[in-house]
Amino acid sequence: RHAVFFWKLAASIFYSLRIIRDFEPEAVLGAGSYVAFPLVFSARLKKVRTLIHESNSVLGIYNYISGFFADAVLTGLPLKNDPFPHKSNLAGTPLREIFFSETPKDEARKKLGLKPDAFTLLVFGGSQGSKNINEAAYRLVLDAVTEKKKIQLIHLTGGKNYAEIKAKYEAIGADRDCVKVYDYYENMNELYSAADLVI
Repeated sequence: RHAVFFWKLAASIFYSLRIIRDFEPEAVLGAGSYVAFPLVFSARLKKVRTLIHESNSVLGIYNYISGFFADAVLTGLPLKNDPFPHKSNLAGTPLREIFFSETPKDEARKKLGLKPDAFTLLVFGGSQGSKNINEAAYRLVLDAVTEKKKIQLIHLTGGKNYAEIKAKYEAIGADRDCVKVYDYYENMNELYSAADLVI
């Protein structure tokens, strides 16, 4: 298993070095996923200026590793326990243009299969998810189902806890009545438009 990982990593670095050679970039920007690390590392080997961007308040594992090779660490929020204070810069998080045009609430709710008139919460804990936030959201829904409160929830769990949280919702019948649960959702602007409150 480890051998396969290191083989794939070596192949990714090899292809990244070829891309850098072919394109001759002035700088390389990594945005934190496992696919970005080989390119950031390869750029450093080729003495190309390297930057990484972290949107969350805690560095993800790949950005943490990439940070040792990057010339600058750009952050969307102030970092907790910043391991790279000498090269971190609070830059904000770039937004896609679609976030500047609002989808009507009724249209967004219809697309998501939500009730048009129920109070709607959107809950998520960043791209990796948050076990504590996921558990708190589940308890909120359990309470709402038990007391027949008229709320509905859009819940982005992140990949790690998705199956577990989805199964819990299914066990209480909440998935049919008041919860839309996703591990990830590409068009966040639709979720923002559908929600009355975002946590």
